[in-house]
Amino acid sequence: GMPRTPSQTEGDLLNSSRIRWLPGARYLSLRVVTDGGAGPSFMLYLTLPEGDGPFPVVLNGDGCWRYATDEIAREVLSRGYALAQFNRTEIAHDRSDAGRKAPIYRWDSEGTFGALAAWAWGYHRCVDVLTRLPEVAADKIAVTGHSRGGKTTLLAAATDDRIALTNANDSGCGGAGSFMRPHQGAERLENILKSFPHWFGPELDTY
Repeated sequence: GMPRTPSQTEGDLLNSSRIRWLPGARYLSLRVVTDGGAGPSFMLYLTLPEGDGPFPVVLNGDGCWRYATDEIAREVLSRGYALAQFNRTEIAHDRSDAGRKAPIYRWDSEGTFGALAAWAWGYHRCVDVLTRLPEVAADKIAVTGHSRGGKTTLLAAATDDRIALTNANDSGCGGAGSFMRPHQGAERLENILKSFPHWFGPELDTY
């Protein structure tokens, strides 16, 4: 299952600044705070093009690998989109030896969800914040992620109809790939559970 939905989600604006390399663009740093601070919190970074908006948004949770380069951000903004980014591993570790010690597991102690569901929950909380910002077109939010991040975006969009478009890049087994009918050479269920059991809930191993 998914982690529970917090009673409230707030976006605490920490900083707003202009971007030298793109005239008129703005960069916002926000802390996503759940349940008044009693729930998990994490950072969300939003880059806005010139103008008042509202702008469509591309939301990427793969900040744990690398945040978008200036070149990529410039391309996104040149098309009239905003770019939102966060690091999903602030919500749940991406280490099989970390156990369930991340704050989200203590906050929702009865949940049986794995890291993929916790990361998808993070996308949902970003959407909570983004849809309340006047600069954002709430009906035009796209999510993107690569590999395990792609698996995450598929789950996030399947469980939140506020997400208008999903780009799941190379999501493989547990994503767009089939557990039941894998192609030759594809990632298989037994392999992924051996290497990354923390991504899934314990029920999958029984399955």
